[in-house]
Amino acid sequence: MNKPKKVVLIGIDGMIPEFVKKFSHEGIIPNMTKLINNGVFSEMLSMIQVETPTNWTCIGTGALPGTHGINSFGFHIEGESFEKVYDMGNNLFPVVANANTTHFMNRLSHADYIWQSAEKAGKKSILVNFPGGWPSNIPKGIVVDGTGPFSSPLSKMTEWGRYSSKPDALDELMIEILPANDWKNLPVSNLQPLESVIDITGREEFSHSPKGWITKETSEIIHDYNKINPTYYLLIYSVSGEKYDTIAVTKDKDFNNKIAILNVNVGSDWLYEQFQPTIGERVYANMLVRKEFKTKVNGKFRLKLLSLSQDGKLIQIDRTPIYNLENWASPQNIADELIDNLGLDKTSFDQEKNRKGGISSKKSPLCQVYETVEGMAEGLVKTCRYLAKTYDWDLFFIQIHSPDGINHDELNGLCKESPTYDPNEEGRCWDKFREVYKRLDWYVGEVVSACADEETVVIVVSDHGGIPTKKYVLLEHFLLEDNLLAYKKNENGRLIIDTKKSKVISGLNYVTQNIWINLKGRDPDGVVDPSEYEKVRDRVIEVLYSIKDPKTGEHPIVLALRKEDVKNLGNWGDRLGDIVYLYKEGYTNKFANGITGIDPKEFSGNGFEDVVEGPEYGRHHSYLPATQYCGCSVKAAFIMAGPGIKKGYCRKTPIRTIDVAPTISFLMKIPYSETTDGLVFADGLLFD
Repeated sequence: MNKPKKVVLIGIDGMIPEFVKKFSHEGIIPNMTKLINNGVFSEMLSMIQVETPTNWTCIGTGALPGTHGINSFGFHIEGESFEKVYDMGNNLFPVVANANTTHFMNRLSHADYIWQSAEKAGKKSILVNFPGGWPSNIPKGIVVDGTGPFSSPLSKMTEWGRYSSKPDALDELMIEILPANDWKNLPVSNLQPLESVIDITGREEFSHSPKGWITKETSEIIHDYNKINPTYYLLIYSVSGEKYDTIAVTKDKDFNNKIAILNVNVGSDWLYEQFQPTIGERVYANMLVRKEFKTKVNGKFRLKLLSLSQDGKLIQIDRTPIYNLENWASPQNIADELIDNLGLDKTSFDQEKNRKGGISSKKSPLCQVYETVEGMAEGLVKTCRYLAKTYDWDLFFIQIHSPDGINHDELNGLCKESPTYDPNEEGRCWDKFREVYKRLDWYVGEVVSACADEETVVIVVSDHGGIPTKKYVLLEHFLLEDNLLAYKKNENGRLIIDTKKSKVISGLNYVTQNIWINLKGRDPDGVVDPSEYEKVRDRVIEVLYSIKDPKTGEHPIVLALRKEDVKNLGNWGDRLGDIVYLYKEGYTNKFANGITGIDPKEFSGNGFEDVVEGPEYGRHHSYLPATQYCGCSVKAAFIMAGPGIKKGYCRKTPIRTIDVAPTISFLMKIPYSETTDGLVFADGLLFD
């Protein structure tokens, strides 16, 4: 067997194998098609729960969920307060500098990651935006959380900004220019120095009043505003003596404290500043999933004077995006290197404005950067190119979180059984999927170009697929009706679980298919006596199986198992509920969180609701791993090509997400970890 020297694993979150086949046949994903024709293709079964944290951990470790313990987006650990939920969402979708991430997948995983085993074997790994990679657990490796500074909200705190004394567009920030007043240590200038003020974040504009400089919208005095929002003074003066030609940037009205000198068409050096952004609350599916909070972030940016009229009255200054420097790259120097190599001198405010998506608003709080699929792909490619050519590596892991989003948004538009299906719109939906898969294929091609040679194995994988839905089921409606659940109102009038009265606990996380028995002696407010444990558990399962759609007669719960029986599906341990349940295709759970609160109106119906509004029309988390519906499935996809790999081989039966890591270990002669449960994809390999 011709052994490879390197492996690059390209992750595509939510890629549906049926769509890969369809679009490959249509000829719109040539890079993936080339890999399939020159390698192997297989559908892949995810482990339950069929969602992102669980299955990227399976892919990264080769371990079953029962072994690694990351079994859902939000899990509870047996015996702890039910209010304590280990939320993986903030780890997977963090805000700037991981400011609100308290639980990290790789710190909670019980299994070894393939890159850890590789490092022990003397091999070097690079990880970019790979779930479970951050914070780094490989001292000799390189880890980038997020897609990199080109587009990631982890590192990019603002878009480009422009300050102008005569703005000709709505997205430019107005600056006022006045004679300089009350300055210290003014420089020699044959012309009367002028002054202005800018908010470097671009949040506010300033005007002058009898009180001095104040914010235009709130009339806040600059001294007070500057306490938490960096504001800079501009001193405009003349060095030549004939015209205004120079601007000093200062933090106060003292020329000696200048931080930059600007001349036309000359960019400043990096300017460093501490920022204090407010991260807004996040409401999702009528649930509060993040409260507003403030944080402190160290960042850097550059300024460039584009134009300065001879009389000093017309000024135009561009500010690059402000980049956070902390908590997204390891070693730390990688953050500066990636930012410095973005090629900011080759782009500008005008170029970024004309990009797809553009610059949405001239006034935007810090840390409100929205990352598009196009931005993610381009950012990942830029990061990949730099790291792959600059550093030595044996394994390269990179992941993009798409097309999961469009699955959630658009899959119902492809399904005739969906309440929102419109035959006139189906073509539009398919075109949207085509555009996303074309972009993902471009991403694959660029990563292969940057990383792969004739001695490199390329693997392209997804963690799960997705299917459309037709009905929401509010499971809590039926548990409440049977007196198994008890609620009380919180200060906001929302219903939260009353742990001192409730026999069972459901809805700790809105995508977790667990029900816990509130057991005395185990749980802090235990209600159910241990002698009644099995009786209550049996009753819960009876209730689940008895639920019936009044319109169709279908039973939406396809499987309800006791905890110990779920071991047959690869899940066990103290993070698994006493009962696990899964839905029939077309049905899914109504998002409800009994800890943060449920709107009482949700209980006004019969427990069933047509899926006519989001979020997340398409789903994957609540099903058995091979579930299919309306031409889609929740199965994942696997493509592999390179030395030692068969060519043109399409496997008839699926492999599993836990088989990826042991296959890499075999190819790269990395010793298997004791926590490895998966198998080598042997029939896809060539042997001498």
